[in-house]
Amino acid sequence: MLHKDDAVALFIKYETALLELMRTMRFNPNYEVEKWLDENQMYAVFPELYRALYCLKNNGEATYDGVHRNSFDDKPFRKIFGTSKDPLQIIQDFVEYYSKEHFAAILLDYLCHFSFDTDSIENLNRFYSELNDLCTPRPIAIYRSDDGLALKFPTNTSYDYFKQMIRVPVGVFPSFRPVLHIKDEVVNGQLVATFPNRVSRDEAINLLGLTGAIITRQGDNQIVFKDPTIVQYEQSIYIDTPEHLSKPEKKWAYLDYRIIVKGLSAYAKSPNSFFSNFPAEINMKIASTVADVCDVEIESNASGRLASTYLG
Repeated sequence: MLHKDDAVALFIKYETALLELMRTMRFNPNYEVEKWLDENQMYAVFPELYRALYCLKNNGEATYDGVHRNSFDDKPFRKIFGTSKDPLQIIQDFVEYYSKEHFAAILLDYLCHFSFDTDSIENLNRFYSELNDLCTPRPIAIYRSDDGLALKFPTNTSYDYFKQMIRVPVGVFPSFRPVLHIKDEVVNGQLVATFPNRVSRDEAINLLGLTGAIITRQGDNQIVFKDPTIVQYEQSIYIDTPEHLSKPEKKWAYLDYRIIVKGLSAYAKSPNSFFSNFPAEINMKIASTVADVCDVEIESNASGRLASTYLG
C-alpha cells in the first residue's frame, strides 16, 4: 500500500510536468469522448489522480471528498474507483487498474492532439512508473463466512484475473466481486476447503501462492488450513497478492509459462520422448531456459510452483 510521504515526495519531484498536463486538460476539449468504450479516458480520470496527490501534499485529507462523479463519467469511474474518501486509496485504485503500459497508451492517445514534446511525455511516464512501483498490491484476505471460505481480493481486477486464469471454475453462490466463496467445513478443529477436483485445487494453490506454511493438501480435492484462527467467523488471515493477479503483463507471463511447463510435462511423460530420460530437475531448468528465450518474465516463486506441479 502506498505511503503518504512517498506519494508527496514523488508529486513534488514531477509537479511541473503534472501541472502542465492538468492545464492542457483544463483549457482544451476532450477528444477522447468517442473512444470511451475502448477505455481511453485520460481526460476524465487523470484529474482525480492529480487531485488526490495535491490533497496529500497540502495535508487536506480532512476535507477531501473523494472522486467527483457525474452522469457522464460514472461508468468508467465505477470500473476504477471505489467510494473511498481516502486520497491514498484513490491513488492505489488508479494504479491497480492502469498498468504502466496502459497508462502510457492512453496518455499518448490524449496528448497526440496537442503540442506536447517527447521529453514531457517521457517525464510523465517516468512519474507513473515510479508511482506504480510505490503502490504494492494490497493483500488477499481469507476468512470463514456464512457462505463458505471467503477469498476477498483487493480489487475487482484481481478477482477477475483469478477467475479467468483458473481453467476449472471454482466458487459457490453467492460469489460477487471482489469476494469468492468456496465450499468449506470444520473437521477436527481445522477449516477444510473443497474444490471441484484436483486440477482446480492445485491451480488455486498456484495462483494464490499458498505455501506449506499455510495449508496442506488432503485427498484429491481439498486443502486444510493450519492456522486455527480462521475457524472463527470473520477472523482473517492475509496473503500477498501475486503480481500475476495485479498486473496484466504478469498475468500473460504466468499463462505463457504454464503453457511451457504443461507442454514439456506431456513430453516428459511420454515413454518415447527424449525428455522422458531426464530427471525432473533438468526438465525444470529446460522450462526456465525456454521462458528466458521467449522473454517470459514471471516471479520465481510462481514459476517454481508451476514447474513443481507439472514437472516435479
